[in-house]
Amino acid sequence: MQGKNFSPPRRKLAVCLFLATLFCLVTEGVALEEIRPPFGFQWGESLARMEQMLVNAKAKIVSKEPIPGGTQMKVTGISQRLLRAACFKFQGDSLTEIELQYGDPAWDTTKFSDFFDQTRRHLDERYGTGKLIAREKSVQNGITNSLIGYQWTQLGATLQLFYFTAESEAETTKVLSIHYRSST
Repeated sequence: MQGKNFSPPRRKLAVCLFLATLFCLVTEGVALEEIRPPFGFQWGESLARMEQMLVNAKAKIVSKEPIPGGTQMKVTGISQRLLRAACFKFQGDSLTEIELQYGDPAWDTTKFSDFFDQTRRHLDERYGTGKLIAREKSVQNGITNSLIGYQWTQLGATLQLFYFTAESEAETTKVLSIHYRSST
């Protein structure tokens, strides 16, 4: 039996199809990390247990306020590079959200933008490509507000990254925040 003779265009098409199939098999095999709460915390931790863990880590609980259906606790002093504050939200007595606020007040806009882009790329590598969920700019009372946000969603959790700036002639505020949310 004679082998099939492929014409050059068919051979090229066969090679392209083979490579495309191989690429799909390889990329499907890439395991993305599961979105989990930071610092080894677990969704559902009780408020009392979280307070104790944070005190043991020498963090300072700045405030504890009621929110609809639960409590929000703001914390400073968690030992992580560039972390300014963290907010922990509880529904009832169960941890459901953690917001981490990063930045350096001495940074200019370029340095902050670079930090945001680097953080977004890192999250893309860990959790897949994020979806753009916000790109807004507005001016109110002489203050220019800008917001850019991305989101990563998995079964059980959502992660959002935001870059917010508020600029006036006298002052500029910049915050990069990462929001971890349980969806259960």
